[in-house]
Amino acid sequence: MDVTEYLRRSRAGENLLYSACDERTSIQVHEFANERWVYTGDNSILSLMRLDAPADPVLPNHVAMLAAILFSRLPARVLNLGFGTGAFERFFADRLPDTQVVSVDTSPLLVDIARQFFAIGTGQAVITQSAESFLDENSRTFDLILCDIFNGDRHPDCLGDEAFYRDAARSLGEGGVMAFNLSPATEQALLNILLTMRRSFAHVVLANLVDYGNIVVYAMQHRPADDKEIRRNAARRSTRLQLQLEHIPDQITVLPDTPEIHDGRVP
Repeated sequence: MDVTEYLRRSRAGENLLYSACDERTSIQVHEFANERWVYTGDNSILSLMRLDAPADPVLPNHVAMLAAILFSRLPARVLNLGFGTGAFERFFADRLPDTQVVSVDTSPLLVDIARQFFAIGTGQAVITQSAESFLDENSRTFDLILCDIFNGDRHPDCLGDEAFYRDAARSLGEGGVMAFNLSPATEQALLNILLTMRRSFAHVVLANLVDYGNIVVYAMQHRPADDKEIRRNAARRSTRLQLQLEHIPDQITVLPDTPEIHDGRVP
C-alpha cells in the first residue's frame, strides 16, 4: 500500500464521509473505492478497512503487531491497548472467535466512529481508560497484549515510564508476548524506550517497517524461537489465519540478552 496516496486524498478533503474533533485532534473518515480510513489532524492514517473484507488487517503496522503470534501459542486472552477503530477486534472475531479480547481506549469519539463506520457492533465493549491506568489496576493475565497508543503523533509519556512496563510484564501470562507500535522521532528516542523496556522484559525483538516508517517491538520473558522455527510459524499461521506473515522474519532483529550499544545506535 502507498500511504502517501491516502494522506494526499485526506489533506485535499477528498471522499470525506465524516469529520469531528476530540480533545486532542481532528478526526476524519474518508472512503474511496473499496476502502475506508481514518485520518487525523496530525497527518497520519490511524486505520484502514476494506469494505468487502473488514476483518482483514490492512495497515503494515497492524499486520506486524499480529506477528507477535510467531513467538508464542495462539492467544486465548488478548488485551488491546489502543482500540482505535477495532481492527484487531474484527480480526479476532473472524479468525479466532473463541479468543477473549479486552479493548481499552481513551477516546469515546473513536469508539463511536468504529461502531458507525467500521463494523464494530455494540456487543464489543471498550473500556474508556488510559493504557497506563488500566495496567496499574489490572489483576488479569493475557497471552497477547497489543499496544498502539499515541497522543496525536507523539508517544505518550507512559512509554518512557518504567512502571508502565513493569505493570505490562505482570499482566502477561506465561509464554505471552507484548507488541508495541512505535514511531520514534529519533534513534535516541527509540533507544530510551528500549532500555526502559528491557528492565521489565528479558527478551526484545524489533520489526523495522522501513517503507512505512514504524517500528514494531515484541517483548517477552521467554527466549524467542530460532529463525527456522519463526519461519515455519509464519508459513503455518499465514495459511491458518489468512494473514500475510511470511515477510516478517526478514524484517526482525532479535536484540541480544544484554543490549549492546555502539556509537549510540540500537543494534
